[in-house]
Amino acid sequence: MEEKRHISKLQTVFDLSECGDLSVPENTLGRVLFVYDEQRDIREFKILNREMPIEMQSHIKLWLEENMDACKTMLGL
Repeated sequence: MEEKRHISKLQTVFDLSECGDLSVPENTLGRVLFVYDEQRDIREFKILNREMPIEMQSHIKLWLEENMDACKTMLGL
């Protein structure tokens, strides 16, 4: 019998290494914090590289929001 899991809260940190069409220099990419809270309807990415320019952080976060499926991220743990 298969048991299904349901995740209502999650915080995970992952590294961006190869991002296909992200269009930023490889050595610029760093760590990302992903926060998910089902009850509070939160699904957000935070770039953890403080030296990265704000414009590039915004570009990466927008790309992640458009290209990362929260379920796939959670199942990848």
